[in-house]
Amino acid sequence: MEQTANFISAYEKNSAEMKLSVEPCFSVFKTFMGGADSKKNLNRGINRGCTAGRNHFCITATGKFSPCKFIPDEAATSIVDYWENSLTLKNFRALEENHKDCCYKRRCLPCPALQIQTCPLASYDFTLYNAENF
Repeated sequence: MEQTANFISAYEKNSAEMKLSVEPCFSVFKTFMGGADSKKNLNRGINRGCTAGRNHFCITATGKFSPCKFIPDEAATSIVDYWENSLTLKNFRALEENHKDCCYKRRCLPCPALQIQTCPLASYDFTLYNAENF
């Protein structure tokens, strides 16, 4: 994770023509890139991570529903039925509870599709990484 963060930081510093970005799905990585200082880490608010099942979902060409393009679709009788009754969406929304004691919870919302068993931020020493050095 640190090597990728270093590459992106160095690339952005030396390239005015192209900006590299990290998808909201990769919230843990975006939080890492922002660092531990909550005043400098802009990975927060509604876009602080995976929003699947919280503020959007997908409808396939065949009329099935999915929290996002990375999760298998499922049938539902209507948009309202899926939004209010889908067990998958309920599980996605409950994932925040698993991270309620994390000091990064206001800047990170991990993607359920990645199924991170152990969050790499839990024990990371941010003093070892300084994007301003690149």
